[in-house]
Formats: sequence, structure tokens, C-alpha cells
Amino acid sequence: DRVLAPLAADPARGWVLLPDGGPSLGERLDGEALADELVASLVAYGRLQLELAPHVDDMLALGVADMRPAAMPGRYVEAVAATGTAGTPAGALADTVAGWCAELGRSTVPASLDHNDLHPWNVLGASPGHRFYDWGDAVVAHPFAAMLVPLEFVRGLLGAGLDDPRLLRARDAYLGVFAAHGTPAELAPVLETACRVAKIARTLTWDPARQVIVGDPEAAAMLRRPYRAPWQDPEPGCGQA
Repeated sequence: DRVLAPLAADPARGWVLLPDGGPSLGERLDGEALADELVASLVAYGRLQLELAPHVDDMLALGVADMRPAAMPGRYVEAVAATGTAGTPAGALADTVAGWCAELGRSTVPASLDHNDLHPWNVLGASPGHRFYDWGDAVVAHPFAAMLVPLEFVRGLLGAGLDDPRLLRARDAYLGVFAAHGTPAELAPVLETACRVAKIARTLTWDPARQVIVGDPEAAAMLRRPYRAPWQDPEPGCGQA
């Protein structure tokens, strides 16, 4: 009940036909109202993650990429190779990244599904019936990694600093779902580390797209345009989001 039930699927081509799920949060709302509804959806998403945690092996068997903490030091090496940053400061962070991953590995919060692109244009419906859409970037990871994208959206929508009480309340609303593993104050450092590590998965997710446009001047020019966050544009599209 948290996703759109497919009408048809073609696994050989990777195609799926979905019913109309109605307008997304980003299409219906803006400003603080959008931030509030997005935060409510994150609570629903956290509950979904807890429900899915016992099924991690099934998801991996279906081909969902493994970005769990134990796999991430190796994934970091892949990301450095993909981005050609071996000779830069980023390439010298392998030991630091391994430390972050070890820290996440000690967390009692079980691995689950990280949407990996959870923004207002990928959330349908309204509280308490939010549904989540566009799972093409999804990976199996520490669940808190899923907050990298949406909390940045909340921050932008509110015009908030990293220590703004409104942003911290949004973070803690999500963390409250995981109360069996600690208080929000205890879990907040774990979330911060998970979001650092999540950038590796984001890099690897986007690398195939980067490879496709290599040699395409028009596409390369598009990527060089100044970034505009969705809340800065009156009519944001999926590509911008």
C-alpha cells in the first residue's frame, strides 16, 4: 500500500506500466506546507523501511544493489575510479570512509531499502496515505542513508541552516520511528554518518548517466548549467528534481 501496483511488467526490457498515482507533493504544495508534508511522508517511509528490513536478502536476490556498510569501502573504490579522482584529496579518503562504514556497521538499525532519490516529486498522496514512486535508483543500505536527499529538500524549502530547530525537528520525526534502537539524540550521529556514506551510492547511481552523455556536447552543456534547486524554479521538472 506504499507503492503503485503495476498494471503490467516486462522484466526482459526493464519496463513497468503503472496506474496514475495522482499529483506528487511537489506538484500540489510549496514552501513550508510542502516541507511539512514531506516530513510526514518521511515518517511513513521509515515505517516502510522497518517492515522491509526482514526481506533484505530477497531484495538483493532480485538485483537491488548492495550498498550496506560492509560493502561501502569497496564501493568507494569503485566511485573514485568512476570519477577519476584517485589522485585528488577525495581519492585519499579511503581510510576515513572505511571508518565511517565500520561505525555504521556497529549500528543496531537493520539494513533496508534506500530509495536514493526521495524528493517531493517522488512522493504521492497525502498523510497518512503517502505512496512512494520512481524506485530506479533504489539500493539496499543503512536505512538512514535515505535521508540525504529529502532532508536537504526540507532545508531548502525552509531556508534553514543545518542547526535550525525546524530542520532538527524534521530529522527527529523520522528518527522517532526507530525508537527501539535509541532516542533521536542518540541516533542523530548515525544518520549524519549514513548520509556521508550515501554520497558514494549517489555517485555510482549517476555514473552510468554520465557515461552515456560523454561525447554528447548538448547533454554536456546542459549539465554545466548552474544548478537550480526545485524550490527555486516555478515549474520544476523531474530532471531538475
